[in-house]
Amino acid sequence: MLSVDVVVPVLDRSDLTRACLHDLAAQDLPHTVTSVDGGSTDGTLSMLRDEFPDVGLVEVSGTRGTRPPATRAPRGDRAR
Repeated sequence: MLSVDVVVPVLDRSDLTRACLHDLAAQDLPHTVTSVDGGSTDGTLSMLRDEFPDVGLVEVSGTRGTRPPATRAPRGDRAR
């Protein structure tokens, strides 16, 4: 059966991240989700850990942007 790996780059905006992850959870297609955080300071990391324990989390501190860290998750740098 087809399965999809989804990488969600994050930098603050916990409200949009939460909505995105709820929408992904409602999908019928089997999938895994990894969120790549590029240095959020608004509580996004806590929200991810508390509300979405099944979502992989890659934390890249010191990077104020999501493009460079988002390239790590597809290479298998999945962490909790």
